[in-house]
Amino acid sequence: MEPVVSLPRVLVVFASPEGFAKQMASAIAEGCRKAGVDAVLLDLGEKKGLQNYPWFAGLRKKEKIPADLSAYSLVLIGFESGSLSESRKAFDFMESNDWKEKKAAVFCCFETRKKALAEAARLLEAKGARVLNTLALKRKGLLRQQLDELDLVRAQAFGERSANFALEHRVVKTSRKASIRGYKKEEGAESSFPEEKISPQNP
Repeated sequence: MEPVVSLPRVLVVFASPEGFAKQMASAIAEGCRKAGVDAVLLDLGEKKGLQNYPWFAGLRKKEKIPADLSAYSLVLIGFESGSLSESRKAFDFMESNDWKEKKAAVFCCFETRKKALAEAARLLEAKGARVLNTLALKRKGLLRQQLDELDLVRAQAFGERSANFALEHRVVKTSRKASIRGYKKEEGAESSFPEEKISPQNP
């Protein structure tokens, strides 16, 4: 009987009231799996509403969203940022947990407020995390509900690259490096973007 080999685990957390960060998260998780890790998706369940409008940000009550991060080699956190709507649960998640010496990466889909990505990275670093990587994808058009294929390729590459950084995997082949950067889509590759969910730990 062959021994069971457990893969390193990464957690991909996202707050996605409009669905864009969810699309990114699924692609990122697939990229992480290409690096040879077990990627778990955690949807924070943020719904679109008045609480997402920037004008109401000061009135919104912050949530406590504790989670056990000890089992994960890397935590990737994503959200959406726009002039009329901004997901805040991802920031609640970051503020609710202990990030000391944890490896993290941050991603967002933005309309006008790209600086929210830097704000999230600074918050994690202030709480002791080591932020390895960031990715911002710009939303193209107010009526678009889907990211395009190139955006998903970039997100997938971001996931694989971040997992390799976290596990200190070295990629040698030039052709593989180009693929991981997302400069080109692998020939014959199909995208399934599977999703697995877990629930936050109860306070």
